[in-house]
Amino acid sequence: MVGIDPQSDGLARARRMGVATTHEGVIGLMNMPEFADIDIVLMRPRGRACEKRCRLREAKPDIRLIDLTPAPSALTACRWLTSRRTSIN
Repeated sequence: MVGIDPQSDGLARARRMGVATTHEGVIGLMNMPEFADIDIVLMRPRGRACEKRCRLREAKPDIRLIDLTPAPSALTACRWLTSRRTSIN
């Protein structure tokens, strides 16, 4: 789980559950050993989103990026997931 606030309640909760976390954003994610096993990234970017996507694609060209920003693009992500009959728990 990735964030930008080291005091984030969500990151703290994830750590307690044994989930690998970083508060260093996309760069922190790419520096984590777990990054090698990641195929899909669900993003809710704030500012400079294009730069973040580009960095992820440079590091892993085949990675799937799904934008969770509440906008028409989010509907596209939902349609993509539904078409694959993917279950998210």
